[in-house]
Amino acid sequence: MYSLTLLKLMGINLSKYLLQQEVPREVKMWRAVITLAFEDVASNSVAKVDAYRKQEAHTWLLGKTDDFRQVCYYAEIEPEFVVDRYQWLRDQGTVKFTRIQRLWLEYKSCYKVYRGQVTKDQRQRIMARIRWIKDKITELKK
Repeated sequence: MYSLTLLKLMGINLSKYLLQQEVPREVKMWRAVITLAFEDVASNSVAKVDAYRKQEAHTWLLGKTDDFRQVCYYAEIEPEFVVDRYQWLRDQGTVKFTRIQRLWLEYKSCYKVYRGQVTKDQRQRIMARIRWIKDKITELKK
């Protein structure tokens, strides 16, 4: 069902909740949402889309949205329990963004700024940075 690495990452207490068999299917489904978020933040993939997913999961697991709290409620898990575990993993350095992942996030941010520029000079300056990021990612992948 879940990899041993993922269960270790989430810790004994959280894993115990996730593996409970005597819960309704709906609860299991919502617990799978939480598990998927942990899988996303644990990823060290060099793919652009995975870096974006990791950032979204990271932000979500910080527990500052109503959506996060609602999912935890449906999963019958205390939101603070999930947030505390995630923050502990970050503090321990178990979950971190790789150099390539950070570059992909900067790439996304630069493109957002690029689209908002009106002058050719501003766009060229930002595009130069975007090209540099792409080249650096290509270099690091080798």
